[in-house]
Amino acid sequence: MSTQVQHRRGTAAQIQLFAGAASEFIHNTTDKTIHVMDGLTLGGTPLAKRSELDSKSSFAGTRAQAKAIDITRTKTVYLAELRREGPFTVVYGDFTGLLALDPLEGMYLQIDGVPATTAALVRSHDGELLPQWFGGVGGGVVNDKAAVEAAFAFGWPVKFTTRFGIGSAITLTNKAVSIRGVGRGISGLVDIGVAANQYMLSIVNDGYATPVTMENFSFLTTQASVANALSVKFGAADAEFFRVPHRFSMDKVSVHGTSISSVGHMQNGFKNGIKLTNVNRPVCNDVIMSGQGGNPYQADAQVTNTVMSVGWDLVADYHATDPFQRAAPTDPVFMDCHVYSADIAWRGRGHWEGYVFRHCIAVLCNRGWDLATDTPPGVGGVQFPMLVLDTCHANVFREAVVGKDFFDVCIINPQLHKWSYAPAGYVSTAIQLTNCPRFNITEPKIFNLADGSVTTAEQFNGITLIDCNGGSVTKPQFSGVKNGVQLSGTTNDVTYERGLWRDLPSGAIEYQDLSTGANNRRKGVVVDLGASNVAVVAVTSTATDIVSIDLGTVWRNDEFLVEFMSTFTKDATSEYITDTISKASGSANVLFINGSTFYSDTRYALASGAATSSNNVRFKIGASGTCVIKLQARCNGGGASIAAAGTVMRISRV
Repeated sequence: MSTQVQHRRGTAAQIQLFAGAASEFIHNTTDKTIHVMDGLTLGGTPLAKRSELDSKSSFAGTRAQAKAIDITRTKTVYLAELRREGPFTVVYGDFTGLLALDPLEGMYLQIDGVPATTAALVRSHDGELLPQWFGGVGGGVVNDKAAVEAAFAFGWPVKFTTRFGIGSAITLTNKAVSIRGVGRGISGLVDIGVAANQYMLSIVNDGYATPVTMENFSFLTTQASVANALSVKFGAADAEFFRVPHRFSMDKVSVHGTSISSVGHMQNGFKNGIKLTNVNRPVCNDVIMSGQGGNPYQADAQVTNTVMSVGWDLVADYHATDPFQRAAPTDPVFMDCHVYSADIAWRGRGHWEGYVFRHCIAVLCNRGWDLATDTPPGVGGVQFPMLVLDTCHANVFREAVVGKDFFDVCIINPQLHKWSYAPAGYVSTAIQLTNCPRFNITEPKIFNLADGSVTTAEQFNGITLIDCNGGSVTKPQFSGVKNGVQLSGTTNDVTYERGLWRDLPSGAIEYQDLSTGANNRRKGVVVDLGASNVAVVAVTSTATDIVSIDLGTVWRNDEFLVEFMSTFTKDATSEYITDTISKASGSANVLFINGSTFYSDTRYALASGAATSSNNVRFKIGASGTCVIKLQARCNGGGASIAAAGTVMRISRV
């Protein structure tokens, strides 16, 4: 092996005639390169200069530099342009349509001198697009609408790492929309000038392969009750024939203003929050929404329009060709969602088949839930619409829950409170159901937080049932409530089981059956009253009043048990003595056995002897009103006397 390396120089012509020694290097002074000699080959082996090598990768500071590459030598380019950083790869194919879809050059770059039908530079990414790639500045101050729209153009997931200002409304049509932020409040869209009554983001999807998902994201506004946040509308479809589940979902999303006052009130906010139209089986989890709260008292603030009108606006159409007008969407599910400072927290209208709310909260709102199917159950509309509220809380100025035309309602353990700032003369109600054939309201907690009492201007009622059939109200807790449970219209087959009833205003009524229905009844409302005669009573052949008990106000279908015992001393004549129980006075209709208005029992008494009679009988209230029950006695012949306290009567509810 040679251990000597020689160095020479010469022109290109000289080197071509020279073989040199093994491992000898010769500097080519003509071509400015090096030849490696082997002692055999004339001219040796010339080494390539850097400019002659095929470049596999390149670095570009601008898109213009990136597009100027030679694709015969370069396959990848790293773009270092501010906020657009990332790798691009030369991909062969027809990119005419994609280049047209990407005028802001976030994903595709047309290479200089290369037809779009041949190849393009394509950004490499992990499946999520960033608005910054399309020129978005971020920070929520400048108008980044164009960049945000461009990011959504491809139907791929879009990741928001910061806030992006939106100066005018964005509408996406028939796009699959997947949004993922990096945290509520720090990433999302910011309304910095969207026109009045327009939605900052509208998604209109007529097809059924275009789902919408949002996670860790915010809709923010710098305006005061001017624009709306989000509208998602799917095509009207008959749910009998097409039910695609979970085409819309939200998780950890917030909707509110950008500025908070020193006392904790939102100084700006959206006019309306989120509107869902024909969205089948949406699932919304941990969505927090707040309107502007410049005035802490909702009823006053509403007049000056400084609060959000509707937090969630849920709308359903029906299929135009369906003669039965059956429901399009069904089963929206809301879990751990909050709405603050709105006229209505949740409003639902149209042919929905049902709503499910779990652990949801409506605070500083005029109404918490205002939901109606707009058509009676099973009559030309929704067949079996249902409403479920499970452990929800409302702190309202007017109504907490208003439901109409639901086939089945289940309200479990709600915490419903009323503030005192209702308009003068307005009667608030915690729960009002209308035309709901089946319902169960279990252990509601309904409190008036005004001052522990109810004034004329701030009356708060508990539960009102209008034209409802077949249900129960079980162990409610009422405090500061004027009317606890009130039945009206044709309401029937309702069972009320008493819970807690305290801190009552003057004239409060726990239960009222003002309906024309049948089989309504109370359980657990204790009535246990007793009385006895305080003086000697002389019994003659004419009915003589012995003792009476005032039941106060009783309600239709209430049932009572009367028990009595009397000890008589007969005169010298043996004869029958008749006891009679009947209504003494009052407006209630009292019915004994076989619909009779009285009950009588006759016993034989021996002359000059003592006789004791005792019995019990039930009666039912046929019509509500006041009621006093009396016990009378008469002798068929001769006379008798009853000593003081000789008669005892007891009446209890059954």
